[in-house]
Amino acid sequence: MGFGERITEMLEIPGETMFKLPSLQWTGRDRLYVQNHRGILDYTPQWLVIDTVEGSYKVSGQDLRLEMLSKEALLLRGAIVSITLQSKVAP
Repeated sequence: MGFGERITEMLEIPGETMFKLPSLQWTGRDRLYVQNHRGILDYTPQWLVIDTVEGSYKVSGQDLRLEMLSKEALLLRGAIVSITLQSKVAP
């Protein structure tokens, strides 16, 4: 466990707050709320690619639409089928 992880554990601070890790909340099949993103890499009604510190998340589905976009968060609506992560860190 690294120094930063020990500090967050001791202070009981969530990692997404301390390290700006992405937080994805998928509600039902039609709503995805993402916090701590770094921007949108690609967007069509069939997919959305979101950049984060961990890598890029690809959201696939139908009739996808951005209902809210800010510097730190986004809200995606539509028929969401899958979410995959292309990690920046090699396993």
